[in-house]
Amino acid sequence: MVLLFLILSNTCSSNAANSYPTLVKDPTFWRNNEIPPHLSFKFNDGSQLRLLLANANDNPDFGFGFFTKGNNTNAFYLVVVKFMTFYDVPPIVVWSANRDEPVGEFATLELRDGDVVLRNEDGYIIWSTETPGSIARRLHVIDGGDLRLVDNRHTLIWNSFNHPTDVWIPGQVLGLKHVLTSSISNSNFSSGIFHLGVTIDSIRAYVDSDPLQIYRTIFPFHESNEFYNFSIGFLNYTSGSVKYQSSGGDFQYIRLEPNGHLNVYQLVDGYNQTLISNVLEDKQYGDCSYPEVCGTYGICSDGQCSCPESSGSYFRPSNSSLGSFECAQVAPLSCQDTGFVDLNNVTYFSFVPQLLFTNPENCKRECLKNCSCKAALFSLKNKVEENELASLVDESNEDMQCHKEDAVKVMEIAILCLQTNLYKRPTAAKVVRFLEGLTNVEPISDYKFLTMIHIDEEPVATPADACYISPITASVLSGPR
Repeated sequence: MVLLFLILSNTCSSNAANSYPTLVKDPTFWRNNEIPPHLSFKFNDGSQLRLLLANANDNPDFGFGFFTKGNNTNAFYLVVVKFMTFYDVPPIVVWSANRDEPVGEFATLELRDGDVVLRNEDGYIIWSTETPGSIARRLHVIDGGDLRLVDNRHTLIWNSFNHPTDVWIPGQVLGLKHVLTSSISNSNFSSGIFHLGVTIDSIRAYVDSDPLQIYRTIFPFHESNEFYNFSIGFLNYTSGSVKYQSSGGDFQYIRLEPNGHLNVYQLVDGYNQTLISNVLEDKQYGDCSYPEVCGTYGICSDGQCSCPESSGSYFRPSNSSLGSFECAQVAPLSCQDTGFVDLNNVTYFSFVPQLLFTNPENCKRECLKNCSCKAALFSLKNKVEENELASLVDESNEDMQCHKEDAVKVMEIAILCLQTNLYKRPTAAKVVRFLEGLTNVEPISDYKFLTMIHIDEEPVATPADACYISPITASVLSGPR
């Protein structure tokens, strides 16, 4: 019976003599290596937790304390964790105060004069709530997993939900100032290269670059689209912020992964961490659509990585698997190089044109002018020739969406009116018949009007994202009727 009790008990089950602290008052002082034995836990992967606070005296769901991954006692993080049902399974870290600066055995934490301060063994401040002199007097963890600093009347002064790391849990609200940032890896909590934020019109995922590049956009906000549903939960948009809510059942959470995925997990039976879905999944390109899935210079195709063809003198593959592949540079690239390796039929996760109405040679020349440029991307794709006019209809305008077919028809008529051959342009009477539906809109056969703007072949002192253009004259644009 004793053995059965140990297997089924919660990580933090306790008796009255060893109940867990749920609230502390100003002043309170902790030293990492002096936490009492009944508040220190070791898990089956070598991880340790030294508990400072819990959301309940007995069988808590959430805890706050010093945590180290594996057996590394020189790298402790001040965290909020979600406990598992089984005592030996390591908890889930849902928030970290010092993810980029771990502390050692002799680190201290103090609540004094309205501020919570973490110091390393030398007394250097690693992190704080930045609330010195405030009326805050109490620190506690609520049932939903939020670490809160409050005054004697429980008025909120500071909370962890307003300073997210890489995890989003039910009940937590992300606003315009909040950003999720991935970790470097599953074993390294330091800030990674991927970010997720709420904008004024959607949720967007970014990758570190200068400037930041968007690699995925989800959940466009408008009056008729206030909910974003996935299998076990949903996101609710209200007045510039998004709240994550559960549909019920076992505990769930969302994490921005080191590879840029936004995964939804559920703790089945309270301990079995199960991947439910990737909210940022790209059904067309799969994992190949994520930045750096094949390293800095790798090419991803059908889930396989390779170095650019004909680039053997510059790159050498160092691994073949997604996520760890890298094209190691054999020779440095420089802006003095005049040769380019042409790669056809490739795409890029974030294609934002910097030169319009141009050609491949102009793209190459502009790249060579900028010594930080490593590649030039040229695309001939346009919404007209690809028959994607419907994608140009404003998604945030409910009225436009309800009349999408009419909007596409108007665009098709406008294109006919811009035909290079003046005699292929419809008369005003025919345009009226098109609009009234008495005559079908004629098929478009001439796309030359898309490239009638002339590029100055030798621009003088222009930035890499600009070019000189000669406007089309009014007589050419309209023509006789």
